[in-house]
Amino acid sequence: MDYRNAEEPETTICFYGSLSNQFNRKALNRLLTNIYLRLKEHVQHLKLYVIGNSLPLDLYSRETPPDIVITGYVDDPREYLARTKCLVLPLETGSGFRGRVVEVLALGIPIVGTTNALQSTGMEHGQQGFIVDTDEGIINRVMDILRDSDKYNYLSKSARSFAEAHYSLESTFGRLSHEISLFNQE
Repeated sequence: MDYRNAEEPETTICFYGSLSNQFNRKALNRLLTNIYLRLKEHVQHLKLYVIGNSLPLDLYSRETPPDIVITGYVDDPREYLARTKCLVLPLETGSGFRGRVVEVLALGIPIVGTTNALQSTGMEHGQQGFIVDTDEGIINRVMDILRDSDKYNYLSKSARSFAEAHYSLESTFGRLSHEISLFNQE
């Protein structure tokens, strides 16, 4: 099934990640309290999907406006991701490889995130999305994607091509064994 052919509201963004992780919870809080509210001042009919397991109790108890859809855990996040124009990842701290970034790029979804959120992926600023660390920068880049269909189309196509070139089975098969053999030769 091609999820990107799903009906796509022109002004829907997404946060995607496990909320059992304290860094993701902090990033979501930043998105909800700073970035999303300011985006709503500039973007009519803005909608936000929050996809991820282990939602904090304060998120459940918070009265959520209808423009914020909190899914919790879903078996297949592509159903929601396909309806979004971009993923927003304002991570300030954390470590490790960002597998969700590769998933989202493979679906052709541009990403606006911080250096910390995107540093281990190889993603390039302005090519598959934007790498910015300030709330104002994130807001401006998200608005660029939502308002400029040519920019969105370019970033979307580039995101999908990037994921295929760097993370597909064909592009990665044998790389680990090759790297190990080079290490053993030293």
